[in-house]
Amino acid sequence: MVQEFPINETRTTPPHSALFSVNMLVGTEKGRCYTPKEIKRWLAETGFKNIGTKHLPETVLVMGEQKE
Repeated sequence: MVQEFPINETRTTPPHSALFSVNMLVGTEKGRCYTPKEIKRWLAETGFKNIGTKHLPETVLVMGEQKE
């Protein structure tokens, strides 16, 4: 399971996620908010299956199961 601030594909909304992403870019070398689509791709590339998302009020969870 990965928890992230929800951000759209253009990484511009919602505003609180876009501002947090800018803050991460300022404070780290490569940090930013990542879209659920990006996180799903990482999970698939590393062998997870049954990947899905759950949107909560101010966060998004991306979940997957390990392949046996």
